[in-house]
Amino acid sequence: MNSKSPFILVVVCLFSLICLIDCKKCSNDRCNQYSWEQVKQKGNIPPLAWDGSSAFDERNDLFYVFGGLNGSYPNDEPINAFYVFNVKSSSWTNLNAPSSLTPRAETMMFLDKRGDYVYLSGGRGPFRRGYNIVYNATQRYDVRKQVWTEINQTPFQQNLANRSVEAETVSKSGKSYAFSGSTSTMPAFIRVPGALKTDTISFDAVNGWQQLNIVGESPTPRAHHHLFYNEELNSIFTYGGYTNCSTYTANACNYLGDLWSLDLSTNVWSQHIFDVAKGPGARDNAKFIYGDQNQIFLIGGSNYQYTNFMDVWRYDLNTNEWQQLTILPLVDQETGIQTPIPNTIGSFYFRRTTKCSAEFYFSRGSLNEAPGSPLVNDMYKLTIPI
Repeated sequence: MNSKSPFILVVVCLFSLICLIDCKKCSNDRCNQYSWEQVKQKGNIPPLAWDGSSAFDERNDLFYVFGGLNGSYPNDEPINAFYVFNVKSSSWTNLNAPSSLTPRAETMMFLDKRGDYVYLSGGRGPFRRGYNIVYNATQRYDVRKQVWTEINQTPFQQNLANRSVEAETVSKSGKSYAFSGSTSTMPAFIRVPGALKTDTISFDAVNGWQQLNIVGESPTPRAHHHLFYNEELNSIFTYGGYTNCSTYTANACNYLGDLWSLDLSTNVWSQHIFDVAKGPGARDNAKFIYGDQNQIFLIGGSNYQYTNFMDVWRYDLNTNEWQQLTILPLVDQETGIQTPIPNTIGSFYFRRTTKCSAEFYFSRGSLNEAPGSPLVNDMYKLTIPI
């Protein structure tokens, strides 16, 4: 027998044992089922807010949140609260944002690929004030030093940063991307000339904000849409959103139900064509849960009638078909009573992938966009087997 054979046998056995433990762990918890659970939060829980910004450091399991609005119209003032949630300990920490950090909502928030820096860029004030409250600064938070620094930008870069939208970081390159977004808080803002951006932009620590040279057609300009980086396809996806199509701001045609992806190797946007009648429908604020080369998962959003959803959909990238998924209800562990998941809008959220599942966390948010709507402060986790 080869002298290395016993060593190899031991290694193989240990590897098999680890795999067996992992598989058993997955089969014993709910990660092999579509299920909800409420996350018990500890520590210094952030104040009530909605339409704030989120960024997740997947290397260190840290969830950063910033800003938002502290109530519903007409009592919806922006805040500059800056907190971090440790997923492993389920505990919040107040990072004590300095007074120089402007309170605002819907700010682009993203991290570098190592999790050393948190960036904030753009954002807005509250709507319905009768004047424009938008921002074009880009700031960086040093996680180790706990210090904020404003990034020097040219006037052109400031114009690029002047938008309210979501930015998505690509783990391989460390670049962050944004598409379209709004630049106005005026009444009926989508009808204001230039209020919807039409470009795709990227950010890196060396060059700052740059405008991408897109090859071919881009999606319809929009706001209140979300982005997702699919690593296996090296593409960024977006679904639906809010656009300008009529003299009204809450018309059915203002809400989009299309799916697009940007191939980062070619800078080409492509629309995924499907049977609209069999999909999630027109909505804004729908969020992505997970994606690979064969599928993507989508959750929630709201339509032109201000109806919020917390439904979950799977899109097959090979057949171009949508399937609505059945999710196990949330059950109180002490009473055994089913608890409905709140259909919130403007929630803070992040997605996390484990060995056997994709997880979607959301916390806080508003129950409706209507004046006087209550805010919630609970956190929930959705588990999707993969």
